[in-house]
Amino acid sequence: MTKIIKAPLQGTGLTEVVTVGCVHLGKENKAFTDIFYDYVAEKTPHIIVSGGDLTDAGQFRGSARNGEGGKISPAELTRAIEKDFRYTRDFVYKTAPVCENLYMIRGNHELRYERIADTQELFKDTLSYDTYCQQWAPEATHVRDWGGGQELRIGKARFIHGRYYGTGHLKQHFDRYGEHTYYWHTHEYAVGSFHKNMSFNAPQVATLGCGEKLLPDWMLGSPHKWVNCFQHWYFEPNGNFQMYNIMVNGNKAIMPNGEVWTGKG
Repeated sequence: MTKIIKAPLQGTGLTEVVTVGCVHLGKENKAFTDIFYDYVAEKTPHIIVSGGDLTDAGQFRGSARNGEGGKISPAELTRAIEKDFRYTRDFVYKTAPVCENLYMIRGNHELRYERIADTQELFKDTLSYDTYCQQWAPEATHVRDWGGGQELRIGKARFIHGRYYGTGHLKQHFDRYGEHTYYWHTHEYAVGSFHKNMSFNAPQVATLGCGEKLLPDWMLGSPHKWVNCFQHWYFEPNGNFQMYNIMVNGNKAIMPNGEVWTGKG
């Protein structure tokens, strides 16, 4: 059974929330993160959500190899831990002070740490998820989605990292999790509606893009649906909400009020 982590709404008025996911720090679009950090510093939302895959954790893949083609050594893994620690701390330093509540959802890339901790005694404590939560980001409330069976609920919206990709992932998420499910994982921005009702809007499910640099070489020149974007939400006390998607094209983003922001990265 999925355990629900409920984020508190403000008692009166609108609760502002900013969400971002699949930033893959280390491979991020630096103009994107410039704009995102400036945005949350100015808007000071009540809640910020990191939707998983905050860091790439590439060295912790099962197939990871070093420059000579061999397996990653303990020393190389230790350096990778230190690097990802700095990435995570940088995100927390720039977001936790400007919001009342910071939530970090566990994605499949975060799960890579745990796999190393489970298989190598040397990293049992260093890379356990509890260590990650308590030492790397103690300011956040951690939602153990991948490998933990938890989801974040804000008002009537539910947030997970995402399970499916490829053709039909919107419908698959709708069938498994229900209406008003929002997730990342696919790196695309897409919205699906699956029921008709004469009186109300059709329930929606959406995938919310990414902050990772678009990598045509990694994609081997094939078409892709990746979109660099983050979201600003307004929740009413009864849980109803409105979401505004903010896309970063190159190094620029047009805000909901028409302002054009530029990233330096």
